[in-house]
Formats: sequence, structure tokens, C-alpha cells
Amino acid sequence: MIFQRKQIRINKIMPMVLLLLSFLWLAACNQTQKISDPPRSGLVQLATTQLEYEIMGSGEPLVIIHGGPGLEFGYFMPGILELAKHYQLIFYHQRGTGKSVGLLDSTTLTIDQFVEDLEGLRSHLKLDKMHLLGHSWGGVLNVNYTLKYPGRVSSLILASSVGMNTGSLTSLGENIAARTTPEIAEALTLITISPEFATGDSSAINAYLTQVFKTYVSDPQAPSALPKKMGAYSSSNFLKLYGGLIGKELADYDIQNRLLEISCPTLFIHGEDDPMPVEMLEDMAQNIVGSSFKRLAKTGHFPFAESPELTNQAILEFLSK
Repeated sequence: MIFQRKQIRINKIMPMVLLLLSFLWLAACNQTQKISDPPRSGLVQLATTQLEYEIMGSGEPLVIIHGGPGLEFGYFMPGILELAKHYQLIFYHQRGTGKSVGLLDSTTLTIDQFVEDLEGLRSHLKLDKMHLLGHSWGGVLNVNYTLKYPGRVSSLILASSVGMNTGSLTSLGENIAARTTPEIAEALTLITISPEFATGDSSAINAYLTQVFKTYVSDPQAPSALPKKMGAYSSSNFLKLYGGLIGKELADYDIQNRLLEISCPTLFIHGEDDPMPVEMLEDMAQNIVGSSFKRLAKTGHFPFAESPELTNQAILEFLSK
């Protein structure tokens, strides 16, 4: 009898247990599906360029603006992917990189044109408002976009951004020079005098960036901290993009005072070992009322590669407020 009563209780409980397990399994499947869905990619045709984009995750749109100018957005991977569990991440290649083939001349190599390219992407994707995350040179673009289209920006994230004046770039250059060892200097000399470098050969450009970025990171011996290699089209345009935008547009540049116009929630993330002095970015943050600042120890210029967990945590906490 005792055995029978126990058996009866088990028979009554088992369907409930199985139902609960099925709910848990479905929840796990849904969570996995949310993360592992294949990214959606496409091309948007604008007046003087096409822009390649890639979308992953779901939720409020978070547009990722890569650095350089002239790099590809692949260097955010895989560190940034944690954010795709909570937000719809939208990556795009700026004109001249990836598959974003377009006109590259004195009329298009301007900050304003790159801002308009971003606006064209937003319009194509029918985004009413979006969070913006700009890394390095991308910080210049997302600040300038926010100043021109404030009603389209939900929040602003500046990750290892360069400063908003030419003086900050001077400090960056001085720190890079101080970190350039004789071995790096010798390697750079051999690369830059080669005909392959002058023509934008991908092997030469990637070899150059590998050496340069050793001065950007906290631990140059950690290969995961260095950006991934770029493709042939991006490499062929790298010198033109860098010279036209950094060499020309930022040669005499100062919008520090205009930061007072920004009213959306803003987060700064900056490594203490970044060659762009963290103190300069802290001063810059003072010009944006109510902005937040996250300093990352033992982190250089690539926080998503060097300190991905702390970087993602800071972003998620900021966006959840």
C-alpha cells in the first residue's frame, strides 16, 4: 500500500515536472536562438557610395561606428557580441572599407559627408532613434552626428574616443612615439619604404598596422588585443582615408565647446593605458552635462578586445538606466 501511494504521488507529479522541464528547455532554446540567429547583412545605395551593414541581436538599435579611419568593424568581434543578447547591434563599413565602395575625393572625404552617410543608413533602416557607439575615430563621427541630428540619438557612447580638438591628436602622436621601440621603428621603416605599402597592398598595410597597434594596447604580447587583418579593398584605401580625414579634416579642428550642446545621456569608456590620455577625455566629459565616465585599468585603445567583460558591463549598466 505504501508503495502504491508513493507510486500514485509520483504519477501525479511527473507530468508537472515534465511540463516544467519543457518550459525550461523552450526558454533555453529561445535564448540560444536570440544569440545564434545568423546576422542579417545588406547594402544601401546612397548618392556617392554604397554602405555595407550587418545586423545581429534584437531590441533597441545600437549602431556601432568603427575607428580608423579606414579600419573594418571586424575588430569588435567577438568581444562586443555579449551586447547582442540585449540590443540590436548594427555595424556598418564606412565608405572606402569592407564592401562600402564609393567616391573618395576631396568632396567626400569630410566629416560632414561621413555624418551624412550615417544618416543615409539610418533612413534606409527606418530607425526613428538609435543609440550610438563610436570607437576611436568613430567618436568624432558620433559626436558630429549627434550635434547635427540630436533628435535621432537616444544615447551616446564614446569608447576610447579621440579628443575633439587637434591638440588631443598631438598628445596621441607624442605618446605613440614614446612607446615605439627600436624594433617597432625598424619594422615600420622597412614596411613604409616598400612599393607595396605605397600602393596599399593588403599584406603591407596589415603588417604596418600590426606594428603600430603594438603601441596602442596595454599588453602588446597579447595577440587577441590587436585588430584583425583587413581586406584588399580597405587596405587599398587606407592611406587615402587616413590622410584625407585625419591629415586634412582634423589638422585644424576644435569642437570642444560645442559639446555643451549635447543633452542626451552620454557614456565615456577609456583605458588607463590608452595612448590618448585618459585625463584629456575626462576633461572633455566635463563639457557634457550629466555624462558618465568609466576608466578601465590595464586597458589600452581596444577595450572590446582587452577588457570585454568590463566594457560590456559598463555599457549595459548605462543603457539600462
